[in-house]
Amino acid sequence: MTPTPPHPRSTPTLRHWAFVCLGCVWLLGGHSAAASTGSTELLQAMGSVRVGEVIPTFAGFTPDGDTVRSKELLKPRSGAAPTAVVVSFFGTWCAPCKDGLPIINEVMRANPSATAVLIALPPQLNRVPTFLRSIRVDLPVINDTHHRITERLGLSVAKGGFSEGLPRTIVVNQAGVVQAIFGKEGTDFRAVLTQALDRAASQTTELTHQ
Repeated sequence: MTPTPPHPRSTPTLRHWAFVCLGCVWLLGGHSAAASTGSTELLQAMGSVRVGEVIPTFAGFTPDGDTVRSKELLKPRSGAAPTAVVVSFFGTWCAPCKDGLPIINEVMRANPSATAVLIALPPQLNRVPTFLRSIRVDLPVINDTHHRITERLGLSVAKGGFSEGLPRTIVVNQAGVVQAIFGKEGTDFRAVLTQALDRAASQTTELTHQ
């Protein structure tokens, strides 16, 4: 009787490792929405922040310890007040933020009359400078260490400290009135953000001539 040869040990294939890598990416991005697809989500409200109303005031510290107040963002610099202010929440653990923040950075460079501030959410605030450098974003940052800004503006935070609603971006005009609130960022995010800045700029012109 011919003995049965031992069953050869299976060797992981390239396809096998590809599925493993995809699973790791999914787990790492599990605290936030999927990557940008479809249309950008337009919201009418986010907690106490509502389109057409003045944004609640807020303040916080930069990674270097400097104080930033929302009212100061609307004050004139170099002889003119900004036509709009963009406020965007992010976390180093937020997968879609890696796509959205560079777009905000590019749009702000194309609109030098507007200004922006990024609100960094914990945990991992110590990684913020390295994270922003890795995606080539150089916008001002406030570290929301104790979720005070997050709670004041109505962004939901889970028990583990992770935000349940990232990404979130708000555009206000020179008077501090909210022009747009963006949720999930789609493939049209650059276009809709630019349109919101243009609306804010046109309202600034109207305010100037009143």
